[in-house]
Amino acid sequence: MRIRLRKILVSVLVPAVLAALMIPTASFAAADSCQAEIPVKIQTTGDSVSSAVTYKLVLESVDGAPMPEHAELELSSGTGSGTVVEGAFGPITYTAPEDYQYRIRQASQTVNNFTYDATVYDVTVRITVSEAGMEATVLVAKDGSEAKTGEIAFTNDYDRPGGGSSSSGGGG
Repeated sequence: MRIRLRKILVSVLVPAVLAALMIPTASFAAADSCQAEIPVKIQTTGDSVSSAVTYKLVLESVDGAPMPEHAELELSSGTGSGTVVEGAFGPITYTAPEDYQYRIRQASQTVNNFTYDATVYDVTVRITVSEAGMEATVLVAKDGSEAKTGEIAFTNDYDRPGGGSSSSGGGG
């Protein structure tokens, strides 16, 4: 009787355990990902600016790329001539290795005596996988150009009323 009971138990229990092991389960392991920031800077040339000015930069996804929490970045200039302000879009989280395309431009503004740089930058964030994990590389080109530049840098020009500019022009 014991042997018969054991055979029944084994013939029912073993297939049940094997069936349970074949059911897909959710994996709770941490997803492989990385974060990147896209650095930008704005320089003001020309006459000395007497008070801080706020510049707006806009980040747009070209191909459905992941976006940071804020797609607009506001940077405030200092006073004087030749001031440089820096900031960054991000962090942006990436979960798959590929090239992600963005476009960065300065938002159109009307501020007396300022000439704003109308350059548009095409940005590629290249996500690769190495032994250390996922890594991001930021590649930058001016709109319509294949040549990669080292940075995203806008140059705005200020001409003081009645003072003339000490610069040869804005836009860059």
